[in-house]
Amino acid sequence: MWWRKRQRLEEAIQGIREELRAIRELLEQQLLSSQSAPSDTQPLLPYRAATPAALTASTPSTSRSERLSETQMMQQLEHLLRARQLRLNRYLEVQSRGPVDEEMYHLGFFMSQRYALIADFLAELRATLAQPRTICFPLHNCSDEELAVLTNVATRLYRLRILYYYFYDRTHGQIKACVDRLPESRNYLAGAWFEMGVFEAVRRWRKTLTDTPVLLLRDTQLNGSGGGGCELDILIYLPHSAPRLILLECKSASSLKPEDIQQVRRAVGLLNLGMQQAAVVMPEPPADHLVDSWVQQTGASIIGFPEIDRFLSACVGSGRM
Repeated sequence: MWWRKRQRLEEAIQGIREELRAIRELLEQQLLSSQSAPSDTQPLLPYRAATPAALTASTPSTSRSERLSETQMMQQLEHLLRARQLRLNRYLEVQSRGPVDEEMYHLGFFMSQRYALIADFLAELRATLAQPRTICFPLHNCSDEELAVLTNVATRLYRLRILYYYFYDRTHGQIKACVDRLPESRNYLAGAWFEMGVFEAVRRWRKTLTDTPVLLLRDTQLNGSGGGGCELDILIYLPHSAPRLILLECKSASSLKPEDIQQVRRAVGLLNLGMQQAAVVMPEPPADHLVDSWVQQTGASIIGFPEIDRFLSACVGSGRM
């Protein structure tokens, strides 16, 4: 039918647009960096070789003064952590990501926004991570919106080589797919997609702040003076008159395991944060009785992906009071 051909064409065009947008943003970032990179850059952290441009996972600075501001924020963050007997050991250099990584962040954000439409499909893929096999996901009862989202996600997962095999079987109304056996591919579907989606949401929120400096770090590892430490998904530093930290822990499952609760509680305790500055982010808001229980056990807020902007804006607002 003509309308099916048109739908397939629109899906293909949308996928091309997403790729071109990611490539364009990368080229713009590289151009700005090459035009403004200073000749006397030096390691900021004595225990980690990194240039100022790589010290934040936000949009690259376009002037030396802005980069110095980021350097100062990093130094202030280190000072704040030392006051709590913590040391920044490592973090992920998100700034250096290329077109493929950029698309993985964009796709994670897209999947997080439309989780309700892809949850069942994603669950079937995740069930095969230990022993990859081809799944046949039925589409008979899908709405036009669900069909468009599912085929978009599956196509992009295949282009990223996260899916080893993908076929949209229109005759039988199903999607056939098989996860790639590479650890990176399985790690993405196991939960990295959601952490990347949350980080992309935070990065977009940061761009809306014109007068408020914010430092973003992902996959941060802290060491304590007593030998202990913790790993954090997303750490945000706000250098206000009363500097503060915000912690976001990303959990893509529908419930928290005992080890998840213990890990979050330890991080909240080490950073000395209250539930207004720490949150566990899940794809969808859990039931109220679960939220109440998990808040008491973790000491952190429990929010759904759609609530990220509101939670962060409240943190910034309270810091200005």
